[in-house]
Amino acid sequence: MESESSKPVTSLPTDLTREKPSLDDNGMFCFSIGIFVAAGGALVVNTIVISAVLKTPDLRQKNSSKMILSFLVSSILIVSTAMTVIALSWYEEGKYIHPSVMAVLFALVWDFVIARNLTSCTLALTRLSSMLWPFTYQRIMKDKSIFFVLAPWLLSALLGIPALYGVLGVPNIKTFEYVYPPNQTVLHEIAMKTYVFVSIGVPVIVTCIAYGIMFYKVSKVKRSGSVTQGVPTNHHISKWRSGVTRALLANLTSILCFNIPHILVHMTNLNKESAILPVIHLLYALQYILDPMMFVIFAQQYRQACVHLFRGGNPEMSRVSDES
Repeated sequence: MESESSKPVTSLPTDLTREKPSLDDNGMFCFSIGIFVAAGGALVVNTIVISAVLKTPDLRQKNSSKMILSFLVSSILIVSTAMTVIALSWYEEGKYIHPSVMAVLFALVWDFVIARNLTSCTLALTRLSSMLWPFTYQRIMKDKSIFFVLAPWLLSALLGIPALYGVLGVPNIKTFEYVYPPNQTVLHEIAMKTYVFVSIGVPVIVTCIAYGIMFYKVSKVKRSGSVTQGVPTNHHISKWRSGVTRALLANLTSILCFNIPHILVHMTNLNKESAILPVIHLLYALQYILDPMMFVIFAQQYRQACVHLFRGGNPEMSRVSDES
């Protein structure tokens, strides 16, 4: 007869771990406050950028803006759900919350994270294609731009299903993290790591490669020409190259500093009650504030849109081509 420990998980996890982490109660309270503040800040910043884009017709109609809006919406869904989990866990340490409810909320956060990473990957690949094959990019995006917006969400819905059935373990409401069940088998651990790598690791790696190629291409631009359609030449090329280089470096730095450590936490055997875990998750939460700010800092059109939003006027922006 098959032993109990070797049976695969086939239902919603119903055990919520409530053991204290290595941090004391004051440390966990400060961490919870930090996560809550970062989530609230991200909610405000992402909402501002979305409102600015939607109020700017020329910017709203761009294909790249549609993917950026999808990226920002996924961020709002993540921080909103995360704040709900935190609030519920604060109330009497979650003892009145049904385990299945908390498991679903944890799974939703995970699903939205997958959608966000896939959208970021799609955005990076379309930007790369616009640089390498501008005419093919314009032809494809003209008729199938909605596909690149919806595909990450459909794929994330499929990839998020295993989290509902315990592949990542059971939710720990004290550390806001999944923990392994005590009877975990080697096969389950391999399945968990493979699942994490495929669902969030691969999109992040592909995104890094795409931005790395773009950075290399931009760095090779000569003053006498350009690598992509619509790029200004002659004395303007130096300014354009400098701006694009800074934007690409900012994207790569954000991924390497915030996404990679978060992925490694899920893929390694790091003690889920280690004191370093809250620090990694707090840094990861800050990414949801910095990413929308980078769109405003490095893109003149987004800066103008935000200025017009706060001034309450109708933006008068020149119509631009659908560049990345």
